[in-house]
Amino acid sequence: MKKNPKSEFTRLINDNRELLKMIGDELETWAAADPDWCGVGSLGHIKHCQIELLTWMRGADEEEKMHQKIENELKNRRQAK
Repeated sequence: MKKNPKSEFTRLINDNRELLKMIGDELETWAAADPDWCGVGSLGHIKHCQIELLTWMRGADEEEKMHQKIENELKNRRQAK
């Protein structure tokens, strides 16, 4: 079957959704562990990487402002729970 942009786009959207689910599953296994400072540092690094990715996906020109906006969104989501 010949590849085309629409089918490749759909495949990659689905692959990325599955990767996000896999990350969520992995976080659940971490959540069951006895926390230590190494784990805290690792989770902080994972959060930073995800903020960087989201900043890039949103096409932000001013990264620091977008980082703060994302942190505020996280805070609002935490408070809404």
